[in-house]
Amino acid sequence: MTLKQKALSGTTQGAIAFLIFIVLCLSFFTFPLPKMINLDSSWEMVLGHAFKQNWQVGVDYIFTYGLLGHFFVKNPIYDADLFYKTVAWVIVFNCLFSVVFLVRWSQLHDWIEKSLFLFLSAVVMTGLSFFNDHLYFLAIVCTTILIIHPPKFLSVKNRYFSMLGLALFSFAILSMTKFSTFILVMLCITGIIMVLWQRYSFQIAAKTLIIFIILFMGVWILCQQSLLNIPTFIINSLDITGGYSEAMSLEPNMIVVWWAVFGIAVTSILVIFNCLAQPRELAKFVSGGIILLSLFLIWKSGFVRYSFIHVMKFFCFAMIVPFLIVRSQNMGFKRSRIFSGLLFLSVFIALTGAFYTARTSAGYSPSYPLLAWHKTIVNNAKTLWSLGDIKSYYDKVTLNLKQKYELPKIRAAVGEATVDMFQPGQGVLLLNGFNYHPRPIFHGYTAYSESLLKINGHFYANPQQAPEFILFGFGAIDQRVPTMEDSQALNVILRSYKPLFIEKGVLLLKRAVEERGVLTNNVKLLFTKEIQMGESLHLQHVSDKPLFLSLEIRKNWLGRLISLLYQLPPLFIEVKTTDGHTFIGRIIPNLSKADFLINPLLFNQIDLVKWYRGEPLKQVASLRVVVKSVWPIYLFHLNMNVTVKKDEGSSPLPSTGSLQFPDHLSQRLKPLSKSSSTLKGTTKEG
Repeated sequence: MTLKQKALSGTTQGAIAFLIFIVLCLSFFTFPLPKMINLDSSWEMVLGHAFKQNWQVGVDYIFTYGLLGHFFVKNPIYDADLFYKTVAWVIVFNCLFSVVFLVRWSQLHDWIEKSLFLFLSAVVMTGLSFFNDHLYFLAIVCTTILIIHPPKFLSVKNRYFSMLGLALFSFAILSMTKFSTFILVMLCITGIIMVLWQRYSFQIAAKTLIIFIILFMGVWILCQQSLLNIPTFIINSLDITGGYSEAMSLEPNMIVVWWAVFGIAVTSILVIFNCLAQPRELAKFVSGGIILLSLFLIWKSGFVRYSFIHVMKFFCFAMIVPFLIVRSQNMGFKRSRIFSGLLFLSVFIALTGAFYTARTSAGYSPSYPLLAWHKTIVNNAKTLWSLGDIKSYYDKVTLNLKQKYELPKIRAAVGEATVDMFQPGQGVLLLNGFNYHPRPIFHGYTAYSESLLKINGHFYANPQQAPEFILFGFGAIDQRVPTMEDSQALNVILRSYKPLFIEKGVLLLKRAVEERGVLTNNVKLLFTKEIQMGESLHLQHVSDKPLFLSLEIRKNWLGRLISLLYQLPPLFIEVKTTDGHTFIGRIIPNLSKADFLINPLLFNQIDLVKWYRGEPLKQVASLRVVVKSVWPIYLFHLNMNVTVKKDEGSSPLPSTGSLQFPDHLSQRLKPLSKSSSTLKGTTKEG
């Protein structure tokens, strides 16, 4: 080949690479959007507000997303103050991701693998994904693979360590977006250090670790976070993630679950097969281990809470990750064919699972990803071309949302006093510009353990911390017993806050600690009893008093193993009332360990109004823990300890009836969360 031909060939390859880079960037970009106020948009708004106010992560607020979580979200809710920062984040990191994917694309074995990798990454993954988790995971793992198995252009030491430094800096930033990303980054850093130690020296490996620690702490400090909060952030995040598989599990489609397990098995075989081709090469085992561990993390993220949009995270990741396995160089023709066969089989399984799930859950046709990808490309190009106009339009949309959710009467009553919102609709509060002062676990449904419940309870019980006002409404998710969710905070609220009025379906409560003590101070033990799952506990003889229930439901060794690897099946409590009605609600074993109000029954906001008015409410005659199928019984100990407490002085404020409620107070308050639900009731006679 002549020099001219080589130059022409190089120019052509460069043009193709640049075109692929542009396509990947436009596919990966996810710009902010104004959204209606619901559960998800509310926590997105809180994350943006926390970033602007320099709240201390793990202390001022405890959530699965970290201090940079607002930027991690796919199409985060529009925030005028953060718009250009979010756009800059999207452009910088997605361009970096595109470069990493492009480099990996150039390393693939043949044109079939390259074409499939590009099509799946740009088109299918973009068209079927609803989150960014899988993209960030893939980018982090791919970057780690390129460091462990550097391409030829990184054979020069200066280039290699420059890339390593950029990767460490990016990892330090990305580890602060979400706790699962933090865990993955720690795994990748560990793998990189092991390979550097073996390939170069202990000194280089140690320097790499020290540099990462310095970069991590530097970013932490730049975000105006205290270094003393790092252990608290990790401990509280572990507490949340530890209870996630129990608290957030929903009934799955087992066909999809087993299809995903089959895909994991084939990918695992592919990794092991590739490692055994070079059994003495540490780098192969390290990179293979990182791939399998990242697959497990995304499996937990996608299948613990079973829903269409969560499951797609797993399948979108699983269809790309086989391409990140670096094929061993000394494979013969036969072994290479087996490797390719396993790779294509793994991709086929993930792709089939994704399309099956999309078809059965959302009715998507096979052409949907292509149409969605085309729309994404066009919209991203338009957004980049006219950022100023887009921002002006979003400002108008946000103004309309503020007018829609405006609460002038509540604003006049609250003024500049501190306010929290109990149901997961904090977007309403932030749109109105209230002085937001939330409990640490600001979305109460994520208080997945007894210790997290107590954090929120202590917050409200402390006069120095508790907000003066609360915008209140029941917002329990997944058919949970409403009074069990964020129970320790609710117990204090019912005792220490009095109602003022309702505006647009929002009940305003005002703190009145000076009139009464907190609820838990007057609670006394009534009895403790051991019962079996399914056995009725009779309470009719004490149903004239407010009663608090706690259940010690213990997992056996199999239940603990299942909760580590997958999700626990749901448990339910069946309550029979003194007037012959039966109600069934979901209970969470970890949450039921803390005392929650069981009598009288408070199902919804109407019952809450009756509670404050002193009107009759449904009284509990008996209750029992039940399951919908047989197999969950094998995951728990059949015997459970039940504690029932009573409170002689728990009448709500105001107890004298001096505060008059208008007639519209009895109207059903509209939950702001699309996921809100109450107990299901039947009219079976006792």
